Amino acid sequence: MKFSDNFKRYEDNLRLFLARLLVELQEDPEKLKEYTTKIKRRSSEKIYEGVNKIFSQLFFLESRIIFVRYGTLNDKPLTYDATSAIIGFKEDEVATYGEKTLQKLKDLGIKDSLERLINNVP
Repeated sequence: MKFSDNFKRYEDNLRLFLARLLVELQEDPEKLKEYTTKIKRRSSEKIYEGVNKIFSQLFFLESRIIFVRYGTLNDKPLTYDATSAIIGFKEDEVATYGEKTLQKLKDLGIKDSLERLINNVP
């Protein structure tokens, strides 16, 4: 599978995004370093599959909010206030969409898929 230049350029963001999202879904911030280390060992193809699986189940705005919040290379995920400034929506709207999207991902079983990806389980 050949990846676009955009994917390669943002691959570190995507890896961090997946690790942070799993931490958020598990509600266990202590595991971020462990997951970040593990996900660095996964192939580009696996990372692409993981990101695609998540985004294919979300609407555009849901994907954008979740990625902007968790996919930045800052020390921590962005706040809803900072995310809203980037997205261009009010903070309470971004927070509502963000929380609903996280619940949607939980309901879809994305946490299990991410755990398998990060732990390299088929």
